[in-house]
Amino acid sequence: MTTFNAPVLEHPIRTAPPSDGRELSRLISAAVVNQRFCRLLLSDPAKALTNGYNGEEFYLASNEQDLILSIRAASLADFAMQLVTHQNGKSRYGNGTGSSSWGKRQVHQKV
Repeated sequence: MTTFNAPVLEHPIRTAPPSDGRELSRLISAAVVNQRFCRLLLSDPAKALTNGYNGEEFYLASNEQDLILSIRAASLADFAMQLVTHQNGKSRYGNGTGSSSWGKRQVHQKV
């Protein structure tokens, strides 16, 4: 049996209850309008989520965090395509039902 461990984060990401995708939209919007944030999201998604953007935090559900942390993309277009593919249930990320197969991890509020 193969098990997966979620990445260990220096600064935990703030979590939220299941969402309607608004926070994912905010995340992509931040990457569209700011090249520095976009590069960080593509190279170190955990840090991008932890740092937030322009003083704003992202309140992602656990399955959304797992998805963002699992995406490997060279461009924002590829990142968005993987995100949309997953949301349409056609992806290798998670189990296609909106919940991740990575299991749960404990996260703490950012202070």
